[in-house]
Amino acid sequence: MKIVLPNRRWLHSLALLFVFSLSASAQVLKIVINDTIHPITDEYIGRALTTAAQNKYRAVLIELNTPGGLLDSTRDIMEKILASTVPVIVYVTPSGSRAGSAGFFILQAADVAAMAPGTNTGAAHPVTLGGGKMDDVMKQKIENDSAALMRSVVSKRGRNAGVAETAVRESKSFTDQEALSQKLVDYVATNAASKLKVGQAHYSALLYDHGGFVDDVLVHRVAGDHYFLCVNASNQDKDYQYIASRNKFDATVENASARYAQIAIQGPRALETLQKLTPVELAPIRYYHFTDGTVSGAAARIARTGYTGEDGFEIYVAPQQAPRLWDKILDAGGEFGIKPCGLGARNTLRLESGMALYGHEIHAAITPWEANLGWIVKLADKPDFIGRDALVRQTGQGVTRKLIGFEMTGRGIGRDGYEVYVDGAAAGWVTSGGPAPSLGKNIGLCYLPSARAEIGRAIHVMVRNQPVEAVTVPTPFYTRAK
Repeated sequence: MKIVLPNRRWLHSLALLFVFSLSASAQVLKIVINDTIHPITDEYIGRALTTAAQNKYRAVLIELNTPGGLLDSTRDIMEKILASTVPVIVYVTPSGSRAGSAGFFILQAADVAAMAPGTNTGAAHPVTLGGGKMDDVMKQKIENDSAALMRSVVSKRGRNAGVAETAVRESKSFTDQEALSQKLVDYVATNAASKLKVGQAHYSALLYDHGGFVDDVLVHRVAGDHYFLCVNASNQDKDYQYIASRNKFDATVENASARYAQIAIQGPRALETLQKLTPVELAPIRYYHFTDGTVSGAAARIARTGYTGEDGFEIYVAPQQAPRLWDKILDAGGEFGIKPCGLGARNTLRLESGMALYGHEIHAAITPWEANLGWIVKLADKPDFIGRDALVRQTGQGVTRKLIGFEMTGRGIGRDGYEVYVDGAAAGWVTSGGPAPSLGKNIGLCYLPSARAEIGRAIHVMVRNQPVEAVTVPTPFYTRAK
């Protein structure tokens, strides 16, 4: 996440930090934020959580009096706290809420937290309930039902999400479940795994109970009771723990990331390049299907998938084979002008194709409806999966924000995290943005209020504190020729 710090005024917005008791035995660290929170960094979040854990607080309570309410550009903050051992309660005051965010709510472990640098909680002053801007409903909920409230928060946690480094070349790792039942996959993921045929894959999502993303995943059906999930590498341990902790079906779940490396061969000559190295007939493999075979003599899972918007293949091989196969692929594609590309190049390609990136377009505070990913949610096919109830509620209430594409018409580039203005007022933020070499334009994706997320709307992106003209456009920005 790119943090935009237009000035240092935000440092003064975190000045109020204090502790109070819900009961004689339960201390809560309370934070009041009276200004925008999106520039808060992980450093301060870590300090707040560390302080709460060291002092054995029962919970952290955040009162948001910010004009933007719960700004979802704080995705890094949310991910940090979702891994917390301390429950977090968030209260957005009516005066500080955007549409749909007012009120009191509890999430799995947290939603957002902040702490002023250098604050010493030992010097904090206890205060009585009723201070700040908490309304009567909130005060009554805490004063009259504090014990039940704390039990509720603690019982709703149950996940200690972790983040680990990955040794694979690409930015993916995966969980290979040797006997993972279809029931478990259908329970933890949004798409209908039961509909997959052996040798078929689909895009899906893991959600928290409140409907936000744990991760986006590719689900492959290897056999009737064997599913292979490819997840984002930085989320591999978190995803494994998430699935294992929800395994009420007595299925076998294995984190097999260390057994695989992934190499993606993408582009119009990908089939010709890879065909030189495998006896498997690649042409009959349809999009989002896969088969097991060999590549240059090494056992491989060969999937016609990718994250570039182009035709291509992703192969899964033993890590010790990856360097050799990498060189073999480059040699095989030499006559077609093949080039080794890193994640930055792939990020540009997926943006041109309008594909979501975890941590940008999707994260713990964003639901599939908001991210235009409703097509991977099968409410009609599955009566029970994690996050379903929250999505049903949001369907009834209506979505208050939507992801939409934009092109810069003024001189400038809308980068990740930049604020978006509509009619002279802050209305949203850029999730991904940059030059599009295939189009010769500067493009991006942003969240806007649903009522304003319409094609052809003039907007301004704040670039180095200056508003630069842009216009909302349909996505994908680029579509390959068939």
